[in-house]
Amino acid sequence: MDTSSTYVAVRLLARSKVERDKGNLERAVELLESVITLGENDEAFRRQYPYLAAHINLYRIHRATGHDKEARGYFAKAIVLGATRKEIIED
Repeated sequence: MDTSSTYVAVRLLARSKVERDKGNLERAVELLESVITLGENDEAFRRQYPYLAAHINLYRIHRATGHDKEARGYFAKAIVLGATRKEIIED
């Protein structure tokens, strides 16, 4: 695993939170999807917290905006990655 990927992912997560807090949900989703893209070809990265956190946050955004199908997909992936239901649902 490349530690620079983790650094980039953590920065993207932080930026996505700022955008979400400002109400810029589309931009927050783009940033979170970028985190997931970092893990596409890096199995070690997919075991890191930023990858899981991106799925949890995408679940929350999609759930809050009524995109239930997308939310369920991110929820299921977060569970596969090791999150508990309580961790995913609580903010």
